[in-house]
Amino acid sequence: MREIATIKDIAQKANVSPSTVSRALNGNSRISKETVTKIKKMASEMEYYPNYAAQNLTRGDANIVGIVFPVTSRDAPANPFHIDLMRGASSALTPMHYEMLVAISATEKELLSSVKSMVNQAKVHNFLIFYAVKNDPITAYLRKKKLNFVIIGDPSDNSGDRYVDNNNVAAGEAAAKCLIDNYHVLHPLFIQSSKKWPYETSRLKGYQQYLKQNGYDGNVWVDNSSQTIDDFLKIMQK
Repeated sequence: MREIATIKDIAQKANVSPSTVSRALNGNSRISKETVTKIKKMASEMEYYPNYAAQNLTRGDANIVGIVFPVTSRDAPANPFHIDLMRGASSALTPMHYEMLVAISATEKELLSSVKSMVNQAKVHNFLIFYAVKNDPITAYLRKKKLNFVIIGDPSDNSGDRYVDNNNVAAGEAAAKCLIDNYHVLHPLFIQSSKKWPYETSRLKGYQQYLKQNGYDGNVWVDNSSQTIDDFLKIMQK
């Protein structure tokens, strides 16, 4: 079995000190470009891989981004949108040698506990929040700890948090247009969760705008435990 190359091995082969190798691999301006190129080429040939765990201990910060899902019941199906978000995050983080650590829980209390564990035990200081809600205890905690985080969605609470969002009003309009133009639906139905997430509210607005502008009637059904979709359809058929 081949032994893993170390900085000392590279230093011995290059006839320089281990500190010079370390500085060269980290692009220190004190090391000449020629030496940096030589050391990096040698490290690649020797299949040297940085010890990120050791680096994390030194700086007290992990090369990990915490991915925080919204509160999700244990039997809920996976959301394809979240999978796409993780795929995109991974493609951006991999070249920077960062990994992802996921927090997903059935209750708000459990979710906050998982995030606190990430911060205090795994030294995670960077987070992607896969949802946007008002008075969220997780973002409040991250804000208090002065950690880096970006919200997926519009928090709409003027907190100054960084966020990335798509145009959900336009998405609602496009969905209504697709139903009417492509499938000739006469009475479209908008299904909304009982939590009424901000993105749902925006999509509902776009849906209703398009129907009103084009002279169509539409319905809205809020998904909750007291009424099933079959119950709703029976009411609509009367």
